[in-house]
This record gives sequence, C-alpha cells and structure tokens, in this order.
Amino acid sequence: MKKIVTAVVVGLFAWVPLVGADIALEQGLQNVSVDGHIDVDSLVGTEIALRAGYGKYVRPAIEVGGQFEFTDNDFITRYALLAYGEYNWDLDYYWVPFLGASLGLGGLDSFTDSGDSIGVELGLRGGAKYFVLDDFAITGTLGIGFSSGDTYDDGDSADNVDVRIDIGGKWFW
Repeated sequence: MKKIVTAVVVGLFAWVPLVGADIALEQGLQNVSVDGHIDVDSLVGTEIALRAGYGKYVRPAIEVGGQFEFTDNDFITRYALLAYGEYNWDLDYYWVPFLGASLGLGGLDSFTDSGDSIGVELGLRGGAKYFVLDDFAITGTLGIGFSSGDTYDDGDSADNVDVRIDIGGKWFW
C-alpha cells in the first residue's frame, strides 16, 4: 500500500518542471500544519489520527514550533505534545527538502491489560515540501521516534520505537 501511495504522489508531481519559484523562507514567516487519517475498517476498529502544529522561522531556513498528536481506536488512545526544529534548504524551486528533530512528552492509554504509559519522546525526520501555491505546501516526511516508555501504537501492542511516512499540508503567512 505504501508503494502505491508513493507512486501516486510522485506521479502527480513528476510533470512539474523544476523552474524557479518565488518562495522565501525568511525570518518571521509563520505556518500551521495538519495531517492525519481515518480508517473505518482497521484491525483495531475505527482509527482516527490527527497531528496539528504551528511553526515560525526564527532565522532564514530555520523553523521552530510545536505539535500536538492524537490517535484513537478501539484499543488505545495516544497523545503527544512536542517541540520541534527544522532546517530547510531553499533551492529556489517549488521543492524544499528539510531535516528536523522533535522532543516532547507522549502518552498511551491502553484499554487492555498492558496499562497506560507516559514517556519522553525524541523524533528525527526528513522530507520535502512542495509549494502548490506561494502560501500552501504539501509535505512528505519519513520519521523515526524513540520513547522512554511504550507510547507508540504498534497495531496490536505498544512499543517504544515508531517509524512512519506522513503526507500533510502547511499554510504559510
């Protein structure tokens, strides 16, 4: 399934020529980001996941901000509050690659015998933004998260490591 999603996303933007763009990631630029999913037929019942964040460029190409994550299904409820930093390579194109890290607190409430868990979470991520408009970008991210507790959902159990691919959107002003 991940290969199909990746092929569709790459196919949608493969026709875009790599021409210069008027996008400036300057100090003071702010953004709001959102991504998530609803899976009504997952192995663990209906699953809802949402991540929302706010960021601000404190220097050219350097963004800092915060994120809130929430996931809920028939067996777990996961939440996290994270601070993040990101370095963006402004290549004067519609594509902007980035690397980032996050640090925060996460928790997992389990409705099984495994109980609840809270832990400090450290995340590393890399990806790219594609500016569809001057003030809106589609983001693709590959990330890995580490936690001091079992705060990540692993389908049928809790885990302290999480690897994921995310696609979302960012609005800039």
